[in-house]
Amino acid sequence: MRRAEVYLQERLAGILQERDSDYAFFYLPEYLDRADAQAVSLSLPLRAAPFEDKRLFPFFDGLIPEGWLLDIAEQTWNLNPRDRMGLLLACCRDCIGAVSIIPVGGPEDAEESALAINGRKRKLIRKDFLCFAESLRLTGKQVINAFARFSAKLAVAYPLVEKGCCTVATKQRYLALIRERATRLGLYQNH
Repeated sequence: MRRAEVYLQERLAGILQERDSDYAFFYLPEYLDRADAQAVSLSLPLRAAPFEDKRLFPFFDGLIPEGWLLDIAEQTWNLNPRDRMGLLLACCRDCIGAVSIIPVGGPEDAEESALAINGRKRKLIRKDFLCFAESLRLTGKQVINAFARFSAKLAVAYPLVEKGCCTVATKQRYLALIRERATRLGLYQNH
């Protein structure tokens, strides 16, 4: 079962679940209790009872990119175009509009790398990349230069995220993610 948190204007509004034979979406009780609660879609009005359907709800399916952008996502993340929930989880963290879809749950949603590096896909550390560089027969100087280039790009990444058009909460999540990954890789950070 795959799950996602559904945010509306940076507030956690509900949970979307892909179950064995259907999909469910429900609003969180604390969201429904808010005086300013709004439905994420006209087709999913505010109510305590869960919505259930054999197919991914059209509103959520409509968030998935189309055309050349979908082609890029499928190729980049090696996604199956018929796996609508997988596409939603991979592509809709920061959609145009007020809704964001954030994957939660099992390890299949937490991969950081499409390929295993040093036998791992998650929680990659500097040693994993050093082993990978060794398997490619890179020289020590090449490895040092690669890490130095990554470190230098951090100075570009931070302002780029800060100037982006995503929500403040999404920017903060991206910046925290960049800092955490850079720290894990032992990269110099000047931000």
